[in-house]
Amino acid sequence: MTKLLRHAAALVVMASALIACAEGAERRVVVFDFTPRQAKGYEWVGPALAEYVIALLRGAEGFSAVERAVVVRRLARLGYPPYTASPLEVKDRIREELGAGVIVEGDYDADRSSLRFRGSIIDMETGELVSNLQFRLSPFTVFDAQRELRSRLEKELGRKLKNDMRELLGTGSKEAYTEFCMGRALYESGSGAEAGASLEKAAGADPSYVAPLLLLGRINLEETRFETALKHLQKAVGEAPENPEAHFLLGYTMFFLRVLDGAQEHLRAAVRLKGAEPDYHYVSGMVHFENGELESALGEFRRVVELDPGFAEGWYKIAVVHSHRMEEEGVRSALEKAIETGGKDVQVRLEKDRDFDWLRDRTWFKALMRRRLR
Repeated sequence: MTKLLRHAAALVVMASALIACAEGAERRVVVFDFTPRQAKGYEWVGPALAEYVIALLRGAEGFSAVERAVVVRRLARLGYPPYTASPLEVKDRIREELGAGVIVEGDYDADRSSLRFRGSIIDMETGELVSNLQFRLSPFTVFDAQRELRSRLEKELGRKLKNDMRELLGTGSKEAYTEFCMGRALYESGSGAEAGASLEKAAGADPSYVAPLLLLGRINLEETRFETALKHLQKAVGEAPENPEAHFLLGYTMFFLRVLDGAQEHLRAAVRLKGAEPDYHYVSGMVHFENGELESALGEFRRVVELDPGFAEGWYKIAVVHSHRMEEEGVRSALEKAIETGGKDVQVRLEKDRDFDWLRDRTWFKALMRRRLR
């Protein structure tokens, strides 16, 4: 990777060269959150604009874009949590893992009076900087910045793009959208308790807005307030019965409440609506495992690592199922992969996991526990 590419920065428009590439085969794009440089209090703007670009690209003929949640998860696994910059080499690795050819990335400065973007779109298959963009808005709102983005994208693509606020953002309420974006930023920065207030405001401003309900459900699920999570997620499913994340989170909550039949029902719905999501198959595997359905559990965990070979917990659970079936070679192969992808954390976990007690005297098991990892 050249230093020239490493220094390519932030927000994005499509250029004619990329349009030419899009003719015929669909171009898959990975959009990374635009990271704040000097933007205290406006950290939420970067993800809001990134998701807007994703929504625009998904509606543009010849293009597809990876969901933000997938990209965020991959970055976190490599040690780059939300709202932190990552080097282009890391982005290129994620781009390749996700089967994309193009990345969009950038940074910005923001305060109460202005917003300044520096941005680029790079065709990583050729190593070419397709287009870059610098613009400043003063004063600004996130909606002004989105309009600026759409206008420039339309100019570069030579076509009109979707301009339905509810379709692109999930709500027609500016208040609800802004409160949700601020709440999400607080949650992703580790302030889940503070996030709740903004998310409740968002849900109150537009009761049909599903995004804040899902995040409220997730926060309460993580805090083991299962009944509260259930309330938000049942409402989310009612508002959006075709939303796979709503079914997934509701099924996950029911799993913890030991309502296993209900959990399976909603997890099946999630997989039906979006079958290529590793998390959905992982939790479905957990439900099958709890029901003693080891073959079905193994099938789900195998699907997890098929979709995401770097999902260490998927490999670990494959090893657990093989251990319960006393299949030593299956355990060995899966643990090799679990340690390869999960590192030292997996070794530490193995020290106390009684599922593998019957294997502790094996030479290969001891070697795995002694393996030095970077």
